[in-house]
Amino acid sequence: MVSDAVRLRDRLVEAARVGELLDVSEESDRKVPAAAIRALLFGLDADELDPRGVRLRGAHVTGQLELTDVRAAVPLVLSRCEFDEGVAAVRAQLPHLDLSGSRFPHLDADDSGCEHDVRLHGVRCEWVSLVDANLAGDLTLHGAWLAASDTPALDLSGATIGGDLCLDDEFTASSESHGGALRLLRATIGDTLSLSRARLTATNGPALHADNLTVGNNLFLGDGFTANSGSSDGTLRLPGGSIAGEFSMSEARLTATNGSALFADGLRVSNGLFLRKGFLTSSDSQIGTLRLSGASIAGQLSLNGAQLTATNGPALHADGLALEGDLFLSDEFTASSDSRLGTIRLPGAHIAGQLSLSGAQLTATNGPALNVEYFKVDNSAFLDEGFTASSDGEDTVRLIGASITGQLALRGAELTATNGAALNADGLTVGSSLSLNEGFTASSDSQIGTLRLNGASITWQLSLSGAQLTATNGAALHAERITVGNNVFLNEGFTASSDSSDGVLRLFGGQIAGQLSMRGTQLTATNGPALHADNLTVGNNVFLNEGFTASSDSNGSTLYLDGANVSGDLFVELVSVSNTGQEGLVLDLQSAQISGDVVLPLAEALAESGQEWGVDVDGLRYPFIPRAGTYRQWLRLLSTHTTAYAPQPYQQLAGVYRAAGHDREAREILIAQQRDLRRRGELDGWFRRLLHRLSGAFIGHGHRPFRALGYLAGLCATTVGLVLLAGALGLAVRAHPNTGPCSMAESIGLGIDTAVPLLKTGGGKRCEIATTTGWGQTLYLGKYLLTTLGWAFATLFVAGYTGLVRRNT
Repeated sequence: MVSDAVRLRDRLVEAARVGELLDVSEESDRKVPAAAIRALLFGLDADELDPRGVRLRGAHVTGQLELTDVRAAVPLVLSRCEFDEGVAAVRAQLPHLDLSGSRFPHLDADDSGCEHDVRLHGVRCEWVSLVDANLAGDLTLHGAWLAASDTPALDLSGATIGGDLCLDDEFTASSESHGGALRLLRATIGDTLSLSRARLTATNGPALHADNLTVGNNLFLGDGFTANSGSSDGTLRLPGGSIAGEFSMSEARLTATNGSALFADGLRVSNGLFLRKGFLTSSDSQIGTLRLSGASIAGQLSLNGAQLTATNGPALHADGLALEGDLFLSDEFTASSDSRLGTIRLPGAHIAGQLSLSGAQLTATNGPALNVEYFKVDNSAFLDEGFTASSDGEDTVRLIGASITGQLALRGAELTATNGAALNADGLTVGSSLSLNEGFTASSDSQIGTLRLNGASITWQLSLSGAQLTATNGAALHAERITVGNNVFLNEGFTASSDSSDGVLRLFGGQIAGQLSMRGTQLTATNGPALHADNLTVGNNVFLNEGFTASSDSNGSTLYLDGANVSGDLFVELVSVSNTGQEGLVLDLQSAQISGDVVLPLAEALAESGQEWGVDVDGLRYPFIPRAGTYRQWLRLLSTHTTAYAPQPYQQLAGVYRAAGHDREAREILIAQQRDLRRRGELDGWFRRLLHRLSGAFIGHGHRPFRALGYLAGLCATTVGLVLLAGALGLAVRAHPNTGPCSMAESIGLGIDTAVPLLKTGGGKRCEIATTTGWGQTLYLGKYLLTTLGWAFATLFVAGYTGLVRRNT
């Protein structure tokens, strides 16, 4: 009797000869020997087979299907079959292979070749190996399920696939092997590689190990793709890979314990990398969650809406990234890390398009939240629209040495730092404007300050209008040697405070081509100056008014503008500047140069009673009479509200009044200078002080020489009166040989000759004082004193007048 197996084999042979599908899935006896299938492909009957090949469905294949080194001429289709043993097809050459829906222990087809497609849809097995295989068509494993123990679930290392590689539609692969779950080392995919909705799980190796993978079109690992691994090699590995199309991982979820979730250093993508729309990834590795260091992406890189979590490494590690399009980390993008390397790393990266972190939320514990040192953006950078970043490490946002061709906008951003700067942008270059306004807030407890812009270069304007800066141990704004090509706005409710001895705002050595506006600004300093802007150069006006307030508890000045050079006007609202320190200095303008008007409203400031305050204007130079203050108010300022006597401020003030034709005011200013010199200056010894006082009394220190003539006239009148009195007493007599009392005319002549030696009326020759009595002798000796005083007054007048003429000319 012919057995059922023999009959089934014969039916298979007959079906293969006529090209029909033999479906035995509903039959009770479905066993087909594996040898029979091999015989059809390689035996005596092979030449008689239909070109459609051997097609069997629902069979139970007994024994091992041994196809090693087989050169089949027709396709092999074994769908929904069950195999007792694995399939061996090493070095086999098949026109087409289809094992869809089948269950078998494994498929070993290393070095095999296929002229068309290999279909493994929905297969259930432990592992599939196609190492160094050469498949001209597609390789598809839609919905396949592979679970391996000590080998990779799917190994395509070195394989070449001419069409698509489809591992999607809930394709599942897991392995406990150190080689990983899915291996694509050095593999070449001619068209698209798709793992959409796939699930990869690896215990000791990567979930996807695809170093140096080449994909001729797109790579899709999205739409619910999940992968996790406990290996130190990471979950997904694509270093050195090349993707000719786009690379999309939108809505993917990656989990890594000891390695990176995505390790793609040196990856090359020709049409954009997309990790957005709910992309979630986490890692506990020190090397980071996403690694794209040295990667090159021709299109855009988008992580909009992605969520990255890192424990011991950066959330995104992309040092040296080269991106020819835009970088988007916005639309509720979130990233956090506990690593000292920071959360987002882009040092040395080059972004040919724009950088956007609008609405992103970055959190760092031990490093920067955003580290983009020395990176370059050929367009604009946006960290606005609700962007928040915080760090307990070195800095929160680090832009040291970065170069941005367009604008840098942090409008409405919130930066918080504990041990570093909230924004460290020393050496930053911005080709347009830097906007830190519209509700921008930043705070830091670091000694290096809250905002650092030392040596930065801003081509257009710098705006912090309405911003709020808080510093505990450093400056709120540290911008030494900054260069701004247009205006700087620190106004419209801008507030800044600091407890540091470095002060609140540090701008010394800066260069501002336009105006510096601090209208309505509020500065609060505890141990340092509110504004420290020594040697600042401003090409237009400086506004510290219209509601500007500044306070300090420092022993120095509240506002420092030492050596500043202002090409326009200087406006300072002194009444709103205070200092409760020891010296109470509120404004320091030593050696400053103001090319326009100096506008210091002194009426209100001087009217403040009970408030000790001072200014230092020694060396201040300006070309015009100061506005908003009379010369008398300025004299009061210089004499009572400066820390020490200095001649230059008086000379400067007198100079501008004299240049405007106000000689009287100029003289009064210079006289006031001498009074201040005597009161607070260095006049050693009582004699010098006496002479100085007499000079002021008699000739107004050379500025009122006619006062000496008045004294001389008074002396002359006094002398004449004394001579007339002497005549009444009989003590004024004619000189020998004439005798008798002097006439009134002779007495007046004697008085004039005595008091004014330069005038010779002859009275002294005709009349003299008799010395026969005591009164006569007293009057005679007094005549010499009166003559001396006359000479003194005359000499003072001549000296003062010639000096006055010399100064006026």
